[in-house]
Amino acid sequence: MVMISVVMCAYNAENTVAEAIDSILEQSWSEFELIFINDGSTDNTLNIAESYLEQDKRVKVFDQENLGLGLSRNAAIKKCQGQFISFLDADDVWLKQKLEFQMKAVMEDAEIDIVVTETIAYDNLKTKVPILNFEIQYYDDFFERLTKQNFFFQPVTSLIRKRLFDQFAEFTNDHSGQDYYPFLVFALHKAKIIKIKAPLYGERSLPGSLQRSPRSRFLSAVARYKATIRTLGDENNTKHLTPDKIKLLNLASDRFLRWSSHSARFYMTYIESIKYTSFLSFNNKLFYMVELMKSILYPLKIVICKIHRRN
Repeated sequence: MVMISVVMCAYNAENTVAEAIDSILEQSWSEFELIFINDGSTDNTLNIAESYLEQDKRVKVFDQENLGLGLSRNAAIKKCQGQFISFLDADDVWLKQKLEFQMKAVMEDAEIDIVVTETIAYDNLKTKVPILNFEIQYYDDFFERLTKQNFFFQPVTSLIRKRLFDQFAEFTNDHSGQDYYPFLVFALHKAKIIKIKAPLYGERSLPGSLQRSPRSRFLSAVARYKATIRTLGDENNTKHLTPDKIKLLNLASDRFLRWSSHSARFYMTYIESIKYTSFLSFNNKLFYMVELMKSILYPLKIVICKIHRRN
């Protein structure tokens, strides 16, 4: 059987990490190793993870100072022995057939590089068991979709050939959106991606989590903008940067700048958001003027919205 390396990076996840690990060890596909990174937790996360060491030889636990999710994943990937890498956040769970379905897909088509799945809300798993059918959706426009629409899947659901990380890109150290850059580069280098149209990843929504906040939306937009600029400037991508792809990247960078400017109006003070937008480097100067005026007139928009709600 093909070896998979499962990566879990955890920070202060003592309330959820055991259930997450259990969902890995209970997989119907058994040929894997679990690379667990304790990212400087100050609670009982490390002790809980280490309690699995004697229970299952597939579990490997590493402790480090807090680096953040992107750098922790990169550190874990360097320790992986598998041909494929999969990820699970410490507050989420897998359905039992996740790895089995993903490996079935790559065994049926050796050219597939990335297999993603649909997700299901964690709370729904307690009330409704999803019907799982092995149905595949193919994508011939991976790069175009990422630049025009952002992600059309949840990146954390991915099963990825390790060679993509070895040859092309790693996660970034951004506080949010650190997964956009590697997928953008993989897509540029023509990685083949498919989606299994079954909810095999249980996603938990925790109150107060970063991903739900205005700050997260702002940081994600900035990370994606930086990813487009980095991709354009990397000489290793030169032969793949056709005029059409350069145009898509430039359009994407402007879109992410507009997204960041919009988020800044919620995340920053009024003056800070104006200053932020005024220094943005748009390719299209019209976008710059529009976003700057939106930031300047933002208080007026709030007043108009309040009046509208009263009426």
